[in-house]
Amino acid sequence: MAVVLATGLFGSLTFLPSVQLIGEYGFLGADSFYHALRIMGATDSGWVPREFDTQSYVPTGHLVAWPWLYDSLMSLVLGLLRIAMPTQDPAMLLGAVPPAFFLLNGALILLISKQAGLAPSLRLLALLLFCWSPNVHFVHGFGHIDHHFAETTSVLCVTLATMRWFDSPDSNLQGILCGVALSVSQGIATSLIVLFAPVLLLFGVVWCRGRSGDFAQSARYFAASMLVTQTLLLLPSQAFLELKFAYYWFSWFHLAASIIVAVLVGAMAASKPSPRTIQGLTLLACLALLLSGTQIMKGMTYLSGDLPLYEGILEVESVYASLTGGSFWITVARYTPLLLLTPWIGFQLSKALATEPRVDGRAAMACFALLGLALAMAQYRFNYFAYLGLSVGAAWMLLRYQVAETGKLRWPGTLLALSFALACIPGWRLHATAKPLAGSVEFSSVYPIYLSLRQVCADRPGTVLARWDHGHYARYFSRCGVLANNMVVTPVQTRGALQVMDRFRKPAAALPGSEPRISYVLVHNSRLASSSATELLEEGVLEPLEAELFSDRLPEGFSLVAEHRVPLRDGSLRPIARIVEVSRNN
Repeated sequence: MAVVLATGLFGSLTFLPSVQLIGEYGFLGADSFYHALRIMGATDSGWVPREFDTQSYVPTGHLVAWPWLYDSLMSLVLGLLRIAMPTQDPAMLLGAVPPAFFLLNGALILLISKQAGLAPSLRLLALLLFCWSPNVHFVHGFGHIDHHFAETTSVLCVTLATMRWFDSPDSNLQGILCGVALSVSQGIATSLIVLFAPVLLLFGVVWCRGRSGDFAQSARYFAASMLVTQTLLLLPSQAFLELKFAYYWFSWFHLAASIIVAVLVGAMAASKPSPRTIQGLTLLACLALLLSGTQIMKGMTYLSGDLPLYEGILEVESVYASLTGGSFWITVARYTPLLLLTPWIGFQLSKALATEPRVDGRAAMACFALLGLALAMAQYRFNYFAYLGLSVGAAWMLLRYQVAETGKLRWPGTLLALSFALACIPGWRLHATAKPLAGSVEFSSVYPIYLSLRQVCADRPGTVLARWDHGHYARYFSRCGVLANNMVVTPVQTRGALQVMDRFRKPAAALPGSEPRISYVLVHNSRLASSSATELLEEGVLEPLEAELFSDRLPEGFSLVAEHRVPLRDGSLRPIARIVEVSRNN
């Protein structure tokens, strides 16, 4: 098993060249740069990061949609690492955290497999399917400090805690651990409130079968620990202190959801199915929907990717769309060919959940795996939810071939296990391809312009107009503020991104003197290395403002501050990125 973990760790470390910038370390993915800015800032000033960012979405600023706990824990880890290795680059130390979590998550996969009753051979298979998945390598890649690796840990911890509780329904300790795990997961990512669903479903099945009395005492401890933990975690949250009620902030909505779950679980544990109790629970459910129905509907649009500006973004594309839209092989390689068995795995898990005589830990695993597969198929960014189903779930399907007395597999099971393992090998070819800096071809092509932006803003800070989906880079590399960054969840963020898009669509003459005041415009497009600005404007690749600022003669009121040029085939140099100062604003 150590060898399997080592090979998976190697896959995570293959991303190291992608974060080795000029004289410094960077990060993998745009969101990682913004997380790094918050984490390293919190490490320098205190372990809790500021939740209101005045330098993004200028001039109003914005309340960051990520909860405080993840960045705070990472700042604490970074602080300890800097004490232990004071001479090392803090960005390098921070980038090493996700691969370390890969080992933790691999251990959790083994614990879940053992709790599900898998023999050592099937536990090894589950670990191998997890460790050899290219998606797992990417999420745990060196420098990929976006919170998805910690979300993976949260999903696995909640699954394991729920399994142990349902295997020992009379254990108050297991009830407490389950409640704490559910609350902490929402401090990592507010969207993990979705993990309430499997717990409620499992309890509903137990209640319908008349076995909820087994949880009579431990359910009270579960509810109490969940509410206490949730309240303690919410107290430092600015959204909570400002009495906000929204799913995208760590706010009163999450406390309300916890209260609803606690009441429903407590009511089912203290009663048995009858017309009266069914009416009472139905009334409670209706009240819950009345209180939070609007936010639940908004949350569903987030889970479905049906939000403004999300169209065309890979992260929100469904797996079905990827498979049928010309990306079949690359999608299969990322998930491994086991992706094609998802309907079969889902059917077997559903069948077990419906027919198992006991609602125990194995049923809990099946329930969480089903939810994970459904979410992962809905959007690529939820791929970390699929790991449980495509590793433990796939291995668990071979349980029928396991000999109870010896734990060995019969030959059909051995053949299937070998096939599952071999199916993971083709995905390793993805690591043989060259990886762009920060995981972005565009960033890799224009990266030097951000070094120029750092120097410009150090000398004369101001506000930068940059494409909204590159706002995180501008914030990380400079002291300048931006009109929008890559976060487009809250109304303020969406308005800011739309405002940026509108600015780029207008001619340069409309920019000076407009509000909010713009000091610099950052324009770039790597395709300028092979096409002219006029050609790209006609194709719709460049916006009018960008095309004007790439002209040989800048419009009146604009002056060139810095540019990044690349050689053409004829030996001449052409700019593909520029920083232009809006001189009329000064």
